[in-house]
Amino acid sequence: YFFTNIPHGECTVTVVDATLPGGLTATGDADGAGTLHTSALELSAASPSNLDQDFGYQPAARLGDRLWYDMNGDGVQDLGEPGIAGIRVQIRGDLDDDSVVDLTLSTDTDSSGNYLFENLPGGDYVVQVVTAALPISLTPTGDSDGTGTPNESTVTLLAGGDDLDQDFGYSAGGRIGDTVWFDADNNGRRDAGDRAGGD
Repeated sequence: YFFTNIPHGECTVTVVDATLPGGLTATGDADGAGTLHTSALELSAASPSNLDQDFGYQPAARLGDRLWYDMNGDGVQDLGEPGIAGIRVQIRGDLDDDSVVDLTLSTDTDSSGNYLFENLPGGDYVVQVVTAALPISLTPTGDSDGTGTPNESTVTLLAGGDDLDQDFGYSAGGRIGDTVWFDADNNGRRDAGDRAGGD
């Protein structure tokens, strides 16, 4: 913002807080006097200009949740299914609904597979798991907007709100198994006469 042709004397600059987006908290201004959205100054012949009248605001919305190993491949995060640690997650935000990305941030999942983005403005976001960091042979099994767009979810974040349901499930697809048997002759091999454990 910029005002010109201001006469010398005392002035007050005020941000009309009713016009601010929701969910913002004032964090600082030029006079630091504890008067939110307002700063007092004086123009004089010696100091005819003041171009340091800045006002800071912190958004309050949060976005995140968890990447997990979907052990049974059902797309549901079941009790005991472990998280996937150390995976990069990126968000891209369109804050003014013009189909142009205004904000890009990234973070890594913690030891429990959790991730969190804080202090976000409201807007439309794409949450994307950076697949180059995933272990090989993982198959997407679930996310909040469905697996039609694997490794990616689209969400509208309200100003000052939270969306902590952006989970991504992955199935490894590998299998282990076979037979436990009675080794009748104790030779370490399953021979024709050896019974399976359930027989």
